[in-house]
Amino acid sequence: MPHPSSICAFGETRFGGISRQVWDRRRAGPVGRPRCFNTSSSLSISQFDSGIEETSKLAHATLVAHDVTMKSQAKHREPVLAAGGIVLRADAGPCVAVVRLRKNNAWVLPKGKLKPGEDVREAAKREATEETGHDVAVHEYLGEIPSEPGRRKAVRFWRMQAAAEPSHKLMDDVKSVKWLPLDEAVAKLTHPHERAFLRRVGPAALQAAGFTEPPTLVGRIRTWLRGLGRGWTAASRS
Repeated sequence: MPHPSSICAFGETRFGGISRQVWDRRRAGPVGRPRCFNTSSSLSISQFDSGIEETSKLAHATLVAHDVTMKSQAKHREPVLAAGGIVLRADAGPCVAVVRLRKNNAWVLPKGKLKPGEDVREAAKREATEETGHDVAVHEYLGEIPSEPGRRKAVRFWRMQAAAEPSHKLMDDVKSVKWLPLDEAVAKLTHPHERAFLRRVGPAALQAAGFTEPPTLVGRIRTWLRGLGRGWTAASRS
C-alpha cells in the first residue's frame, strides 16, 4: 500500500486515478482487521474530494484553452474571401470603373468582403453595384488576386457590364467613381498588384464584351515608330 500522500499526488482522474470507493476501502483495510494510519500524514476524505475537484477544474480549463487555440489557428489559416468586378461601360467609349475609398483616398477596383453565408458571385455583384452606383450584369470569371501582398485575403473578380445610368447612391465607404479607358484606369489604380491584374485581364475583358480597345499611348508610339522606320527604309532605297 503506497503512502496516502503518494495516492493523492497520483490520484488525478485524468490519469486514471483511483475512485473514492477504492480510497475508502484502502483506508479501512481488510474486513475484520482495521488499518492504522499515521494521522499526521494521512488525508481526510474532504481533502481528497477537494483535490479531485481541483483536478477536474484544471482539466476542463486546459481543454477549453486548447479548443480556443485550435479555432484561432484554423481561422488564421483560412483566407478572408472577397469579391469584385472589372466593371465596363460602353457609353462614351469602353471604360473601366475605378473607385476612390473614403478612408485613405486610394483608387481601387470595386470589391468587398462577403457577408456570412453569401455566394461569392452574388457578393461580387452586390459590391460592384454599391461601389459604382450602377446596376451590373455579371459575366465570366476573370481570376483571383490577394487584396494586398502578404495579407490572407483573396479577391475573386468577374467581368461585369454596367447600365448606362446610375441607379443607386454610392455606399459610404466610397468617395467617388471614375470611368476611364483601360490604360488610364490602370495608371489610376493605387496598388501595384491591382494595376498588374487589370493590365493582364483588361484587354480580354474588353474583347469578350465586344469592345474595340482604343490604342494606348504606348501603342500609338509603337505605331509611329514603325511608320517612321518604314519611311527611313524607303528613303534609303531611293
